[in-house]
Amino acid sequence: MSSFSDQTDSTTIRYSGGRAVVATSESFGASIAFYYDNDPGDPFWHVDLSSAIALHMDLQGEISPARPLYMRVFLTSPPHLTEHVSEYSWVVTQPGEFDVPMASLVPGAEFDITNVQGINFDFEDCPPITGCESPPGPRSYSVGPISFVMDDGTPARRASWGQLKTIYR
Repeated sequence: MSSFSDQTDSTTIRYSGGRAVVATSESFGASIAFYYDNDPGDPFWHVDLSSAIALHMDLQGEISPARPLYMRVFLTSPPHLTEHVSEYSWVVTQPGEFDVPMASLVPGAEFDITNVQGINFDFEDCPPITGCESPPGPRSYSVGPISFVMDDGTPARRASWGQLKTIYR
């Protein structure tokens, strides 16, 4: 998909070149879901993320300590019930690139990291529990590219084993 656009009364999301650009007027936030269609009869990922060590993302735009962005990411595995979700929430106070360690995601009892079907992001202008007293006003920010940092393991070479033995003898 090279470009995509969606709009509600108060939020526009435009996807282009690996970035989702979100513009709000009097909205309290936006929700973006990414799914991968690997089978025409089944529009979900079914991807194994057991070797993923972090979710890497770039977030740019109108974000500051005075106007933070409240985020939540969650991964889903079938059949999308609460116990099949792994999630993490945090507050972003400045634009930039950051990693969310996979160990930070709190999995539901039945979540299966070897069968992830989708990834969802919630972007909120107001604290999730207390909310805002009034609409926060317009804002623009972008997210992307988003990628998983994979654990490729430690390469073992004959010389590396010899170095280890020397250190621990």
